[in-house]
Amino acid sequence: MNRLFAILFLTVLTSFVYAQTPNDRNTQGIDFGNKNKYGDAISEFDKAISEYDRSSAITYHNKAWAQELNGDVYGAISNYEEAFRRNPKQTLSAERLGYLYYQTGNYVRAVAMGEAVLYSEPANASVRKWLPDAYVKKLDQEKGLRLSGKDPNSGDGISDQTGRDLRGDATPNQNGRDPRKENDFSNQARDIQDRERHQPPAKKIILEAGFDFMLRYGYFYEDSKFKTLKTTGLLVDMPETMWVHFTPIETWKFSLITGNPRLGSMAPNLLTHQERLESLYHMESISIGLGFLFSHHNSVINNGDKYKVNDFKTGFLFSYRTTSWDMDIKFYPRLLPRDSNLNNGKTMDVDSFDIGWTIHPNYYSKYYSLFSFKDFYFFDHDSRRSNWFGIYDIGLGAVIGSLNPLAFTIEYRQRFYMRNFENHDPYSLVPNGQGWFGLNFRKWSKGSPTSGVHAVGSEFTLKVEEKISSYVVLYQAFITEVGLKNEYGIETSFQIGVKGMF
Repeated sequence: MNRLFAILFLTVLTSFVYAQTPNDRNTQGIDFGNKNKYGDAISEFDKAISEYDRSSAITYHNKAWAQELNGDVYGAISNYEEAFRRNPKQTLSAERLGYLYYQTGNYVRAVAMGEAVLYSEPANASVRKWLPDAYVKKLDQEKGLRLSGKDPNSGDGISDQTGRDLRGDATPNQNGRDPRKENDFSNQARDIQDRERHQPPAKKIILEAGFDFMLRYGYFYEDSKFKTLKTTGLLVDMPETMWVHFTPIETWKFSLITGNPRLGSMAPNLLTHQERLESLYHMESISIGLGFLFSHHNSVINNGDKYKVNDFKTGFLFSYRTTSWDMDIKFYPRLLPRDSNLNNGKTMDVDSFDIGWTIHPNYYSKYYSLFSFKDFYFFDHDSRRSNWFGIYDIGLGAVIGSLNPLAFTIEYRQRFYMRNFENHDPYSLVPNGQGWFGLNFRKWSKGSPTSGVHAVGSEFTLKVEEKISSYVVLYQAFITEVGLKNEYGIETSFQIGVKGMF
């Protein structure tokens, strides 16, 4: 088991630190070629081209936008085309490209590009303004060709006022010049540029909200029977979550997540409810933020003692975005604030650290890895002792599909359940067997640096999301966890939820 954990740890850690640039991949490809590993070399060169294309697509878009503002319509079209070719996920380029096709009389391409934008962004308000008229004019154009005895499907005679072929690539006019590079635009095109010079971008999702709940059913060998599993909660005795994401402007995002989280099939009733309020500020590719975590506990898991306690923590958020991968970190340290001997009676300390890494090579798939560490400390200050529980996850997953209309998620997690009871040095800042994998300096010289793992579980998840309208998504998940140490058994959970986007 230790070997399995080490392999998983190194695999995910490697994915965190080995994010290569196009130049790195090009160098690696050359090295493979020098070693006669031509297949590997070609693969690295392909990856370098793909990553370079996604990055340069932004530059082509910006150049096209400057040309559009400067009145160079066909120069803008050319560069929007190149931006979209290099990165089809860059829908803003497709949006502007479709609009310019429409304004220059290229209704066939305008319709095709408008449909492509709405396929990935059904709520795009900008495209919906001109696409219906483009449909009508496209049909009128094709009808006119039929009346003149020409086949509209052949492309013969379908061109705009500058000689640009509407069903193929740009064609030179009679003097041999590329019409996309001409500057003798019609007055209509110039008026369009004046009107649309400050056109706002496509409408973004401002509010997302959702709710889900989970049914748990399991078989544990110690009881030799199947049974419905309860998770003690504030509202209902089952895991449930309600959440809201609010993005009033592009640079700010606010989130509220509240509910009774599922911590694992072998976790005791550590939480009855938890609320998390977070704010994130976006700066180019980096985002930073602040969070507040409220935790509530009501149970007799601590040696039969009744604990009804609450906890508050301040946390820090950080994310980094590129065109091909993302990294997200959430850290709620125990020290802000930290329970000490100044407290009276019984208290609880909660901390968490989550880090996730997502790679999205194309529009239809993404792959991710995650670490999730959660610690729960329960203090009895009258007797100066504490109990500690740790829940640590390491996982890998993949999402297949673009949510039009379906997306599938497959995930595997290795979960470690840690415990250390009756600690008589509860206020020490150095590792004393409680927290962060149960590190214990006092036992290092004895060859046992941790307090040990109480139980281990392997969890498999299959999740299906279905977009039933432009604003509503339904999702269901089947989760199975198998106990591998001390507490043997199988739990199967079914989650169902809904989210809305506005």
